[in-house]
Amino acid sequence: MSYRYILFSAVISLFVASCTCRDEVKAYVKDSETRQPVPGMTVETVAAMKGKYKKGNIDYTDSAGYFLARYDIDNIAKCPVTKLFISGPGYEDKIVIAPNTGDTIYVDKIK
Repeated sequence: MSYRYILFSAVISLFVASCTCRDEVKAYVKDSETRQPVPGMTVETVAAMKGKYKKGNIDYTDSAGYFLARYDIDNIAKCPVTKLFISGPGYEDKIVIAPNTGDTIYVDKIK
């Protein structure tokens, strides 16, 4: 191998290893029957990739059902998929994969 190829490979490796992935989702949680906001729901953000998970923030829905979910991971080559774990009293737990900002997530009451 040439010296240039080795140097080029080293530089690329350093660049890839130093990537930072960030994701931020601003969304709403509402009751699936009434379509009304559900305050006080716990929203746990997780970055998931190849069976491994890294926890992000935990937020709670406000009176409008609004929450901000985010994570920040350093030194990875490929950004993971965002998953949200939503739970709260009186409602079934919900998992949302790859949510988008502005989404409305509907939750079902426990029957």
